[in-house]
Amino acid sequence: GDIAKARGHYRSSPAYHFVLGDAREIAGMPQIAGQADLVVIRHPDLGAAWSEIFQAAQKKLRPGGLMIFSTFVMGEKDVLLEMLKDVPGLEIVVAEKNHCLRGNEPLGTPDGYIVIAKKVAR
Repeated sequence: GDIAKARGHYRSSPAYHFVLGDAREIAGMPQIAGQADLVVIRHPDLGAAWSEIFQAAQKKLRPGGLMIFSTFVMGEKDVLLEMLKDVPGLEIVVAEKNHCLRGNEPLGTPDGYIVIAKKVAR
């Protein structure tokens, strides 16, 4: 899947780590020692577990670190923004339509909306 492709593409760079696992357990993943600079979450289904995932990921970010989210449609983006309000220490810096889309992408593939949050010192 996508993780295997990413690992293959960035195989020669020790700066990138792609982990497949339960994101609620990110704190205990030995592949992610210390704090992360960036966490990417693509198309979260925004169920109850996602709140736990967002909280766990935020704790793993270094101050100034970024979380990048993508969603298919505006409604998902709006729900995501509401959920992120409950995650202490995150500041939304971008929440907008993905202007890189040309409009001819196959159905179900475009990342229609992008949200970027930054961890702020508290």
